[in-house]
Amino acid sequence: MQTNRSDSEASDIENGQTQKPPYPDFRWSDLPGILTAGVLVFIVLASIFACHFVNEHSAKITFVVGATFSFLGLLVITAQALIYAQQAVFMREQLTTQRAFLMVESGVTEVLKEGERAKTYIVFKNSGSTPANNIVIRACSEVRDTIPKIEEIPDFARGQLGGAVAPQQTLIRLIETAVLLSPEQITAINAGESKTTVVTWGIATYWDTFGNKRRTKFCVGKRKKSLAVGPVGNENEAD
Repeated sequence: MQTNRSDSEASDIENGQTQKPPYPDFRWSDLPGILTAGVLVFIVLASIFACHFVNEHSAKITFVVGATFSFLGLLVITAQALIYAQQAVFMREQLTTQRAFLMVESGVTEVLKEGERAKTYIVFKNSGSTPANNIVIRACSEVRDTIPKIEEIPDFARGQLGGAVAPQQTLIRLIETAVLLSPEQITAINAGESKTTVVTWGIATYWDTFGNKRRTKFCVGKRKKSLAVGPVGNENEAD
């Protein structure tokens, strides 16, 4: 998700100046040195403890050696946990950057004609890095003056099989109104002050390369005095 930056932050970036994070800049290459320093500090502390609280000399040595090995075991477990955590972060980044991402890129309606259905062509684009597979688009189109809920798709809206879309490629689907257009509807749609228009909405489901089922919700409406369509409502989203 993109975030907006202030003018000063944008200026700093352009000038090659970036704000330092509020925490130390940790690098994995520093880990061996940190662990070595930790072991040495622990040995010193264990030795001091043994000198003050352990009476026999042999017991002091046994205590220091045993405590050191226990501490080393703890360090090994901690290091493994950090490695697994880093691997998990890497996998999440891979899923985000390498997945398919299907969205509505554009759309257009045919010239409205009395006694015919309004026809809207929706262009879906896979802007991801891997194919979007087994696409099913369930959508409908109506002449209306209100914004529908994406989930409220009539039963007659059957799913259209779209197959697969390769990365950076598009898929075009025709979606028609179920009711034939009347002269009154065409007049209302073309009227600049009217809210009535051809609204097309639905859900596209597909599977990404990693076996995850994805959904893209969309809702577009015909623009006034134009055949192009644009997003309406606030439910245009993809997971």
